[in-house]
Amino acid sequence: MRLSYLAIGAAALALAALAPAQAATYTTFGSGCAGYCGTANPGTTANGTLTQNANIFALAVQPTNTIRVVTGFELFTQSLGTAPLTFNTQIYAADTTGKPTGSPIANGTMTVGMTQNWYSTTFTPPLLVMAGTKIFISYTSVRSGMKFPIANVGTKVSHFWHSPTTTAWNGAAPNGFITQAWAWKLACHPGPILSNTGVPTLNTSMTVDLSSGGANNNAIFALGISNTTWGTIALPLDLTPINALCCKLLVSLDFQFLVTSDASGKYSFKLSVPNNNALKGLKFYNQYAINAPGANGFGVLMSRGGVGTIN
Repeated sequence: MRLSYLAIGAAALALAALAPAQAATYTTFGSGCAGYCGTANPGTTANGTLTQNANIFALAVQPTNTIRVVTGFELFTQSLGTAPLTFNTQIYAADTTGKPTGSPIANGTMTVGMTQNWYSTTFTPPLLVMAGTKIFISYTSVRSGMKFPIANVGTKVSHFWHSPTTTAWNGAAPNGFITQAWAWKLACHPGPILSNTGVPTLNTSMTVDLSSGGANNNAIFALGISNTTWGTIALPLDLTPINALCCKLLVSLDFQFLVTSDASGKYSFKLSVPNNNALKGLKFYNQYAINAPGANGFGVLMSRGGVGTIN
């Protein structure tokens, strides 16, 4: 899609003041939001009363009919000490009976603060989980140092456990114990990624590029004149209240364009800059939002933001 001279001119003239001329640049800011491809009690707002013992727990994540790119997971818990607490995290595959295997297939750490909240661990590189594959998110608990990541009210889900000195999992295959309302979220897919090819120079064109947008998927490309306000709304705007967990609107939605990614999940939006010296030094802001049913309650994922300075 080609943005007309009129549109880019209108966006530029809407700015409050002409900034001093400088080199043409395009940089990114903020962060996008990843999707969740498995959750248990994701609306949890309070932990149960159980204080953690010293065991290794494996929480079952049931298979899906699609490939998952697992980037990490979140637990709803808190440190019971006077400082943040860091402990080890793991992901296990399932054996032929449906129990966790003996050795993890990914390792990381999680640091939790002193308030009840969602805390995350990240795996580098991400873990590719094939369709139909059951996995277990796992953590090595600290005795009396943290709350169990169990909701005070919720749906009971499957788990296994073993002590730090053994490797045999307690719990009968394939579901182990279904006794507690564990609260976890499996983070998958990096979310849409915004980048650029070229910079906004007078009488030339550049593109604002989308990747990881999903194959042949609908997306919205936003062109705004601000990253601090949109009308009376302060930016960035947290979209958690509309069930887009961890997502933020980073730019004003002054111009919006419906686009469609290609088979590899990519799209390039072409911006043509008029040959008008009055545009020098002006800034504009961009963000992609992609259609992502099931990634969160809102069904949308957001990219990080981009800011261009014309010269």
